[in-house]
Amino acid sequence: MRDYLKFYIGGKWVEPTQPKTLEVINPATETVCGHISLGSAADVDRAVKAAREAFETFSQTSREKRIELLERIVAEFKKRHENMAKAITEEMGAPVWLAQRAQAAMGPAHFMTAIQVLKTYKFEERRGTTVIAKEPIGVCGFITPWNWPVNQIACKVAPALATGCTIVIKPSEIAPFSGLIFAEILDAAGVSPGVFNLVNGDGPTVGAAMRRDLFVYRRDRIVERVNLAACARQAPLSAHAATGGPAFRPQPCRGRHRSSPWRVHGSACARLCRARPRSGPLRPRSLPDHSRVGAILHWRGNGRRGGAC
Repeated sequence: MRDYLKFYIGGKWVEPTQPKTLEVINPATETVCGHISLGSAADVDRAVKAAREAFETFSQTSREKRIELLERIVAEFKKRHENMAKAITEEMGAPVWLAQRAQAAMGPAHFMTAIQVLKTYKFEERRGTTVIAKEPIGVCGFITPWNWPVNQIACKVAPALATGCTIVIKPSEIAPFSGLIFAEILDAAGVSPGVFNLVNGDGPTVGAAMRRDLFVYRRDRIVERVNLAACARQAPLSAHAATGGPAFRPQPCRGRHRSSPWRVHGSACARLCRARPRSGPLRPRSLPDHSRVGAILHWRGNGRRGGAC
C-alpha cells in the first residue's frame, strides 16, 4: 500500500491546504493500492509562486551546471528503477516485464537524450548583423496522462530543466505513484527549491487552476481558447500533455514567430526558449505580455527575422 498525502512544493514535502484523499485503484486487480491527496487552487498558487521565485536564479545557471544536474538525476533514476517499475505496474496495471524494460526505462532515457542535446545546443546564433539569443521562457505547467506515466513526465521535464525553466506539474490522479517517485528522484539529485513542484489533483480543480487564462492544447494543436482577455494580463504559465489528456499554454501572441526545433525521442516536447535579437550581455528580464509560451518563439525588435513567419 502506497500512501502519498503530501505535495512537493518549494523543495519540501508539504501538507495540502485542504485535506482530501483519493483511493488509487490497481486496474489489473481492481483493488485499492494506495492513497493520494487531492490539491486545490491554493496549492497550485503556492507551487506557481515557488516556481516563479526559483526561475530568477535557475534561469541564469550555466549549461555546465544544468548538465551536471541532469546527470545526477539519471544516476538517481537507476537507483530507483525497480521501485519505479513496481509503482507503474500497480498504478496502471502494466505487465511486469513492460514496466521494467520499457515504462520505467523511458524516464532516464529522456534525460540522457536531453544531456546530449544540451551539450551542443546553440542558445545564440548570428544572422547577418543580428545575434539571436534563446532564453528560458519561464514557469512551465505540465498536466500529464495516465498512460506511459513516467515517460510523459520525463519527456517534458528533461528539456525544461535543460533550458533553465522551472516547473509545476500535475500527474494523472489515477496513476500518480510514478510522478511522486519522480519528485523523490529530483529531490535526491539536488534540484534547487522551487525549480520542480508537484501538486496532485483532479482536472476540474487543480487542472482548472493551472489552465486559468491559458490556451488549451491537445497533441500540440489548439483545441480551445480559455479566457484570452485575462491571459494578456497574467505572468506566463505553460502546460503540455501528450496523448491522453489536454494541455495548456498561454499565448496572447501578436507578431512574427516560428517553431523551435527542440525534440526528444521523436515526440514533441516543451519548446522552452524564447528568441530575441540582442546586443550586449544577456540579462534576466520579465516576459512581455505579447510573448507566446510553448511551441512558438516570438521574434521582436527590428532587424532580420531569418524567414520567421
